[in-house]
Amino acid sequence: PEESTPEVPSPEETTPEVTSPEETTPEVTSPEETTPEVTDLKLTTVTVTTGEDMTEIYAGAEMLAYLQKKGVSYAKDGFPISIHIDSSLGMDSFVIEATLSGDNVGMTVRGGNGRGVLYGVYRFLEKYAGFRYLAPGLETQTEADIIIPNGLVMEHTPAILSRRISWRAFSGQIDWLLKNGINSPSISIELGGDYLNYGSLGVHTIGTLSGTTYPYPVYTSNPCLTDPEIYETVLKNLRAELEKNPNITIASVSQTDVEMWCKCPNCSKIAEEEGSYSGVWIRFVNKIATELEDEYPNLTIDTLAYKHTQTPPKITKPRHNVCVRLCSITCCFTHAIDDPNCTKNKKFCEDIVAWGKICDNIHIWDYTTNFHYYISTFAN
Repeated sequence: PEESTPEVPSPEETTPEVTSPEETTPEVTSPEETTPEVTDLKLTTVTVTTGEDMTEIYAGAEMLAYLQKKGVSYAKDGFPISIHIDSSLGMDSFVIEATLSGDNVGMTVRGGNGRGVLYGVYRFLEKYAGFRYLAPGLETQTEADIIIPNGLVMEHTPAILSRRISWRAFSGQIDWLLKNGINSPSISIELGGDYLNYGSLGVHTIGTLSGTTYPYPVYTSNPCLTDPEIYETVLKNLRAELEKNPNITIASVSQTDVEMWCKCPNCSKIAEEEGSYSGVWIRFVNKIATELEDEYPNLTIDTLAYKHTQTPPKITKPRHNVCVRLCSITCCFTHAIDDPNCTKNKKFCEDIVAWGKICDNIHIWDYTTNFHYYISTFAN
């Protein structure tokens, strides 16, 4: 084939069009003015406001008095602290929050009830102002400044509902008890009132209620709890006490402080069925609690799990309005309460776990004294 050279067309000479971009001036925006967040604040001056409840007013006075001990002075334009009851919180609970910048600067102390407000104030003073309430008349404080954070300052909901102490050295020292989280007995309405009010029916009451003995502390045998006359007498006397003192919230129907109990065929049969004499007692107080529930819907019937009634029953469960007060008197306090190598404590731990499986309302009567030699140091 003939050689041929492909024809290559010559492109037309062209000059690319160059367009000048429009001149633009970049938009410059001024940043919004911002105030850096305040993360903490040193208290120097305060103003304290409260609700109208007596406990709120008392809590406010306590807050101001203790802050002044730390050199924080009162001023109308001082850092605002608001103290009030918030019923949406749980009983004896509190929440403390602080806003350190913006429109609503200040700190709020909210308590679920009057005691909750006081607990909030005292815990704040303890944690942030360095106060310690060691004993009535003996308090200490640090020299450090009071620095509070922004946001949540503190919150607390007690894990143990009833917190009592019976040492006579602290009897009547209600302000000190409150500073240490105690909520009964004998707390005035001004200071939040008692969580529990036993009236005169505190413990070892069966002798008085059944009319079989003089009032405590005279010791005598426990009556027969399967005797219908004993039941009716106890119920009648308990009703009389409730009518006399309508502020009672918990009534103890409990064994005497002596290891003697009825061993009649009926009581013995129940104890054998239940695997413990506590079964006799739980059946008895359940019947009392059932009888009184409609008349006194907020009343709790208390009984003991103590010495021969320490082990829970196998069959009968305490009613919802029955409280079991488990006593640690048989424990060995030289060893830890959960020491598996201590036979006494091992048994108590087994019993407290077993009670917990059948009862949601358990109180612990704990012991911190040596009854044989009072002045000796107690193991802890």
